[in-house]
Amino acid sequence: MRPIDSSASKHWRKWTQHGDIYGAFTVQEEVGLRGASVVSAAVEPDFALALDTTPTSDTFDVLMTGTRILGNGPCIKIADKSLIAHPLVTQHLEKVAEAGDIPYQHEVFMGIGTDAGAIHMTNKGVTAGVISIPSRYTHTPIEVVDLDDMENSYKLLHDFVVTLDQLKGKTFLDT
Repeated sequence: MRPIDSSASKHWRKWTQHGDIYGAFTVQEEVGLRGASVVSAAVEPDFALALDTTPTSDTFDVLMTGTRILGNGPCIKIADKSLIAHPLVTQHLEKVAEAGDIPYQHEVFMGIGTDAGAIHMTNKGVTAGVISIPSRYTHTPIEVVDLDDMENSYKLLHDFVVTLDQLKGKTFLDT
């Protein structure tokens, strides 16, 4: 076994001091959220945060509402057809975004679902939320995202994870 250099080891300790973190790339989201439900049942997480994209709504399409805009920051999901995001997660995402000066926008889009929709219903239920990266021309060869939205999504994810201890012991009644 090769030893880990000290800089990588420090970075890993920085993340693991906040608890065990699992990441999964799932499959078949568009046909029933199948991969996410399997992973969640196996891991049995305390909290789950799905990372996804969401169609922008800043075009002239009849179905669009102007609430998800390319370049205005990551979306914190409130609801879609597969879940109502847990208020502990959404409120904590908002809190860390504001503390880190990270722009964000709320997402309510009943025309889509996300992996958190399957995750939150596994086992005895999982406190779950979603960070969505706005994208234009979704599911096409020319899908477009704003690089600042990508960077801010990473910052939001990072800040959420390193402050997750603030949610320890809290329940729905604390929202």
